[in-house]
Amino acid sequence: MSDLYEVRLSPGAARALEVGPPRGLPVAAAFAVYEFLEGPLRQDPWRVSKPLRDELEGFRGARRGEYRVVLSVDDERRVTDVVRIDHRANAYR
Repeated sequence: MSDLYEVRLSPGAARALEVGPPRGLPVAAAFAVYEFLEGPLRQDPWRVSKPLRDELEGFRGARRGEYRVVLSVDDERRVTDVVRIDHRANAYR
């Protein structure tokens, strides 16, 4: 499918996908987030995320278990930039 979005990771988001401490996610969470990035997020980032408010206005958020993915979408270029992947307690701070 050529109409898929390109998913780009910020350096911080890429580090979060490393498995294990001190920076990375638990194995199951990293796997779930990776599948999300390569599947539903590439197909339709608008459907699988919601707009964020306040300081993060202009960004969107998506849930994967206890973890959150903060992203922005550029429809013209069909690019989704993932800026942060973090535990829900820290994701929006």
